[in-house]
Amino acid sequence: MKIWRELLGYVKLIVIVVAITLVINNVVLINAKIPSPSMEKTLMVKDRLFGFRKLLFHAW
Repeated sequence: MKIWRELLGYVKLIVIVVAITLVINNVVLINAKIPSPSMEKTLMVKDRLFGFRKLLFHAW
């Protein structure tokens, strides 16, 4: 019985961590990939950029 409680505790922890990760990736952060060479002097094709969504929305 004790082993099932401990296992359930680990499952809850994993579910919470996955949920927090999904929220951060979908609501807080932006992961963008440079598709074309239009800014090649500063950014190379297939470079990755990370940013905050809230800051991006305020810039518009």
